[in-house]
Amino acid sequence: MFGRPPVPRRGGPNVFLLMGVVSLLQQLFALSQRNALPIVTVALMGLNSLVYVGQTRGTVPPISQICLNANAIRAAVRYGDFGTVFRRLIFPAFYHGDDMHIYYNMASLFYKGIQLENGLLGPRRFAGLCLFSTVMSHVLVVVVSLLLQDFGYAKFATECAVGFSAGACGFKDRRCMLGSMPLSVIS
Repeated sequence: MFGRPPVPRRGGPNVFLLMGVVSLLQQLFALSQRNALPIVTVALMGLNSLVYVGQTRGTVPPISQICLNANAIRAAVRYGDFGTVFRRLIFPAFYHGDDMHIYYNMASLFYKGIQLENGLLGPRRFAGLCLFSTVMSHVLVVVVSLLLQDFGYAKFATECAVGFSAGACGFKDRRCMLGSMPLSVIS
């Protein structure tokens, strides 16, 4: 999550990753047959996937211009560039470091999203939870990084973070609070 540039592709496709993607697609197809397809979850998975394809093809801005970087956000606030602040607080959730990073994030989103969107919250409240947990977790990372920098740990404020893990972590906390999973389960 922090500071790693995308891993260059070597040779052919990752067979285990392809099997995992096929398994996720089978689950989505089964849900669509029962009219239980979680719309917000599928839309988020599609958006993440499209951005990742854009990353691999070079059609979206590079990670270095988008990633969650506390020093870059501080500089943008200092100069009044709130477009950059917005971009660096929201967009990193849709960027991923490599194939396995996006696969694990999307599998986590799929598992947690189905339970929250179809069962406990509904699509509208789930979309609000997605936005809230992503923005607040990113703000928390920036604040803690800047505080650590003030105490002499400058490394954290210069790191670059991407991925949907922060938002998905908020889903797990919400599921625990609503009683849909025991606190001892770690996913």
